[in-house]
This record gives sequence, C-alpha cells and structure tokens, in this order.
Amino acid sequence: MFTTSAYPGARTAAMIAAVTCAVLFTLSISSATAFASTEEVPTASAALAVSSATASTTEAVGSVTTVAAKTVAATCEGQTFAQPFEAFGDYNYYTLVAGSQFNGPEEGWTLSGGAKIVSAGRPDGSSGGVLSLPKGAQAVSPPQCVTLQYPTARAWLSRSSEPHGTLVTQVLYSTGKGVATAETVAKLQAENAWSPSETFEVRPELGGEAEGPRPVRFVFSSKGERESTFQLYGLYVDPRMR
Repeated sequence: MFTTSAYPGARTAAMIAAVTCAVLFTLSISSATAFASTEEVPTASAALAVSSATASTTEAVGSVTTVAAKTVAATCEGQTFAQPFEAFGDYNYYTLVAGSQFNGPEEGWTLSGGAKIVSAGRPDGSSGGVLSLPKGAQAVSPPQCVTLQYPTARAWLSRSSEPHGTLVTQVLYSTGKGVATAETVAKLQAENAWSPSETFEVRPELGGEAEGPRPVRFVFSSKGERESTFQLYGLYVDPRMR
C-alpha cells in the first residue's frame, strides 16, 4: 500500500483538497445564513408600506415582532381608530375626518349657501361647534386619506322639527387626469335628536383601482321643498378592520 508520506506530492495534493473542502463548507454555511436573513418575513413597519394585500397576523420572535407570511393593505399614516357608534350596535372601528368636530372656525371645510358652524348641544351632551346646513346649504370636507380598504362612512346627524328634506351626500375624488369627479352616494335623513346616520359608501375605487392611499372629500348638500336644517358632527370613515 502506498502512503502519502512516501510521496510528498500526494501529501500536498491531499492537504490542498482538505483546505478547499473546508472553505467550500464555510461558504455554504455563510450563504445559507445570508439567504435565511433575506427571506425572513418583514417587520410590521415594513409590511405596512406594502401597497397591496390583505390583513396579517403577527408573531413575536425574541424582541422583534414580525408579520406572518400574509401581506397587508396599504395604510394612511397617523390615523387613530375608535368605536363611536358602539352604543347603537355598530362595533366597527372608524377614523375621524379631520375638522369634523368643529372646534374652530370652519376647520378646513368649504361652506356655502348658508352653511355655518354654530354652537349647540353635541351628541355626547356637551356644548360646542356643530355644522349647520339649512335648505340650500352645502359643505365640503377637508381631504381625507383612504385606501381601497375603506368602504363606508358615517356621521352624527340631527335636524330641525320640520320632517322634510334630505342631506344629499357625495364623494369627490381627483382622477388620474387631475379632474375632480363627484358621485352621489346617499340621500340621508335625520331624527330630531342626535343619532348615527345610515352608513354610506366611500367608493375609493373612483380614485383609482390600484391599491394605495388617495384623498377624498365629502360633500353635503341640504335639499328639500320646505325649510329644514340639518346639523352634522363627527364624520367618520370605516376601514375594513374585521
């Protein structure tokens, strides 16, 4: 039997082969580690930036919270959510349209035809600003961020004792060409006392069918053959948080 000690060249070749195998093994471990790190599910903050998807579940891994393999819908930054109509059996979560609690003059709304902010009793029993819409008045809300996952909206409404008239409700989006398009989504009625309006559609697809944030304005117009004044407070948009 031949041995590597008898043949120095063979010993050298064997050593080179051993070193090569060790290097290749080390590289394969490093590559596997790198691949695992790049394939790790994204963090919650990164996943929220994804522009198309569905709801996701999370799991804690050490001190890092990761999102399971499902993707999530596009979101609007800085929104908070509550259940303002829970007492009326509506357990959905809503986000408040900015300025719709009327704590200051106009609050970014565009008012015409006699629409104005007046001091009155509010739904929670406190006194403060509410939006008054007599016959012929119109109010346009500030822009509100929504995505395709925001299907409906709702507001607190009341009216004067005259049981006539409707509050025509429209949504206003800018198209891809920059042209504003208004669509009528509801003709709301109201009680003498504060109560939640019926839910009405937001129709975010009017601002583009691709998932992603887009601004909407809500237009309220008081219509009717006789005098009737609507009051509005707390306009809320309902994201699909089921």
